[in-house]
Amino acid sequence: VYTILNPTEGKRIDWYTDYSKYKGSYVCADGTTSCSTVWYIDDSNDTMMYYVEMSGGESYDSLYEEALNTPWIYGNDIEWNGSKYILKDTIESSPLNWKNDYKTIATRYHYTCLSKEDNCTQVGYIHYFYSKDSFISYLKLQDGKTIEDAKKEMFMNTTDSKIKTTIDTWYRTNMLDYADSLEDTIWCNDRSIDRGPLKGKDEDSSITSGTNESNQTYFGAEGRNERIYKPSVICPNDNDKFTVSSENGNGALTYPVALLTADELTLAGNGSSGYSSSSYLYTKQSNRILSPSRFANQNNGAYVFYWYLNGSLGGRQVQEVYGVRPAISLAPGTIITSGDGTSENPFTVEKDG
Repeated sequence: VYTILNPTEGKRIDWYTDYSKYKGSYVCADGTTSCSTVWYIDDSNDTMMYYVEMSGGESYDSLYEEALNTPWIYGNDIEWNGSKYILKDTIESSPLNWKNDYKTIATRYHYTCLSKEDNCTQVGYIHYFYSKDSFISYLKLQDGKTIEDAKKEMFMNTTDSKIKTTIDTWYRTNMLDYADSLEDTIWCNDRSIDRGPLKGKDEDSSITSGTNESNQTYFGAEGRNERIYKPSVICPNDNDKFTVSSENGNGALTYPVALLTADELTLAGNGSSGYSSSSYLYTKQSNRILSPSRFANQNNGAYVFYWYLNGSLGGRQVQEVYGVRPAISLAPGTIITSGDGTSENPFTVEKDG
């Protein structure tokens, strides 16, 4: 067993303010001073500790020396042989060389067995390189699953968002009598990946390795409307084609109502590069729109496109509270018989013939 010498006590309730005192200390997980497995607190912050676990007489110095000099293997791709993952197109890097190597790894070599081995039953896909002096975050793949399988699981349509629930209620209250005049059109919640760590093998060269941008996943609408300025109304993934019927989309909607996309607003004159308050969609109000913008692998998390008061577009964090403007699509053969579309004189529509 290990015995902690000259112990001091610290209450968990005081950790938030006292955590810095315990860096470099040893602790038994059960709160005693004698244990068969002991933790060495390597670092800490106000919410957590980072520790090295020792047992069987190991010392921190011996483990640290071994870790510093043992290279991990990183691969640009993987192959599943039926029982294990095999790393392909590999390089080695030890902690001693990490400061020099992490930019190269962040750009190209995302797979690792988290060891000096080039094969394993569970493989890590690194999606976040914090810095040359800190940590990585990774997705664990097993049973032959690939990063593409992991992304499909991430983007499954299982839970209605608060926005969807809200506009469904609006539709039930206001639009059921007009259902015959509406088309079950495709509302594209485009989650295709434009660039970033989750892009996959040989990711986009526009990412600067080792920078904050290399730790953010940018979705298709962001690339089209904020980087290359080529909006499109083509929805690349069937899973993102939100419709009521499964004949022309995913069949995940209850009613034929959603929000406009970033591409539709750009085409109407409200964009990230050029925009106008004279656009026919401009309302002197700001609101969220349908398209996801990016996901940052940090505490600030996910961003969705937002329509600003001046008519421009940009990403805002999902936890920020903003309004929405439901959109519908008139069925073919519907004509406007009167009105100008204002709240005082709304359009009157009816089926032609």
